[in-house]
Amino acid sequence: MELSDGTGNQPFVVRWLWNDCHLLGGSRAYVVEIPAGRISGLPGVLPHDREEAYLEYVAVCAARLPGTVTPGHVTCIVSADGRVIDSYVQPMFPYSGMWNGYCPLRRMGIRVADLADLQRISDEQVRKSLDEDIASTWCVDPGAWDGTELESGRA
Repeated sequence: MELSDGTGNQPFVVRWLWNDCHLLGGSRAYVVEIPAGRISGLPGVLPHDREEAYLEYVAVCAARLPGTVTPGHVTCIVSADGRVIDSYVQPMFPYSGMWNGYCPLRRMGIRVADLADLQRISDEQVRKSLDEDIASTWCVDPGAWDGTELESGRA
């Protein structure tokens, strides 16, 4: 699924669903990659004094995990109502071993025109993501997801 406002702006990539986000007291959140050129002025985004270094690191991560991290994008945790909860999140966050055998994130792999579109993600899409079994200490096996499914709306 790709939602678009028809403006031609580079879309945001909703990589992950975090249904019971502890940062939001158990509410739904998403891990969203936002084009660096569209990050400023979004609700909840704090300025980053080392954005260039951050984006260089994103490029390194994208080379390490092709198709799972988008160069030139800032990883953010965003509430379902479109408010940025945490910006400039480490791009390897969903893929790290920090989850100790359980990862609360579920793949989404959809594109949206802006953060307001998060409210239009259907319950069916959420259920589909929650039903996926990701049996790993990593949220995803980077070798198993090459990103091609993103174009069709599912990863």
